[in-house]
Amino acid sequence: MLGGVILVLVVVRQKVFKMTEEDWNTYFNTLEKGKLLLSGFILYIISLMIVSWMGYYIFKAFAFENILFLSIITFILGMAKILFEYKKRGPELLNKLKHLGTK
Repeated sequence: MLGGVILVLVVVRQKVFKMTEEDWNTYFNTLEKGKLLLSGFILYIISLMIVSWMGYYIFKAFAFENILFLSIITFILGMAKILFEYKKRGPELLNKLKHLGTK
């Protein structure tokens, strides 16, 4: 789901700003690490909200009890997972971003 959101955002940016390959290289090389991580986190939250919203209707279609609770738990567990992964692999991620030429 996150990949789909990122792909849509890239296509929209390409269409609106008419970005070439050189423009994309310049764009990614000038991004700050903090801004890049924040953007990724926001995209993850948006994707997780969409999945939880869709889950609500799936739970409803299959007549689950406490469907709102299940949807909220889905969101909370997704957030816990990303925070755990960042804590576990955060320094490795920052190191990889450093090698990409970002600030």
